[in-house]
Amino acid sequence: MTVKDQHNSLRTLLHEWSKKVKLRDGYKCKKCGYDKDVRFLHAHHLKEKSQYPDLMFDINNGICVCIYCHGKLYHKSFIKLVLHKPSSVTKKEFHTFLLWQKENNNAKTKVREESSSSKYKVLTKKKKAKTNYKR
Repeated sequence: MTVKDQHNSLRTLLHEWSKKVKLRDGYKCKKCGYDKDVRFLHAHHLKEKSQYPDLMFDINNGICVCIYCHGKLYHKSFIKLVLHKPSSVTKKEFHTFLLWQKENNNAKTKVREESSSSKYKVLTKKKKAKTNYKR
């Protein structure tokens, strides 16, 4: 088996894992509840594949999240989040998704389209850590 064949086999197995996780979770984001369009949903590994390769295909190590929440999971305290518009989604559908996020999650966001038509930056306010200094 060539390296390319191994890569394609791994990719196919991960795609099947992803479908099973989404099906188990009812095609609904477990963080914000988004369930309008499955093209905006991802399956996220709870424990990293690189550190837990034996759990890579375990559906109990996965959670269904929308692309917005997936970005927040991956970038815990983000100021800007770059979202890639799925190729099967129109700009209008993508903006509708982002508006849903803003309305339903009180997301304080500004969306700016990048030079590439499929890349968007979602700018948010980073929460400042409270510090209590005793003098």
